[in-house]
Amino acid sequence: MTFIALLGNFPLLSIYLGDGVYPAIIAATTISGTMVMGLAPIFPLSFLPSAGPVSFHLAFWPGLTFGVIKTVEAAAGTPIFPD
Repeated sequence: MTFIALLGNFPLLSIYLGDGVYPAIIAATTISGTMVMGLAPIFPLSFLPSAGPVSFHLAFWPGLTFGVIKTVEAAAGTPIFPD
């Protein structure tokens, strides 16, 4: 498991090796991290019996939408959201 963990994180360390992978790797991890942050409200709301499936949908769909928009923004090179 340690070997797989190190091997999987090696591309992130390539930013120090100067091989040009840096922008793609950082963009991918940033975008996926942004989409995962949308799942955070699900866990606090899951303990409320009245929240139900709505807690999932209110957290998941906006997170997914913003993640896709940010991915398209990065891929197209045009700003969709202002800085």
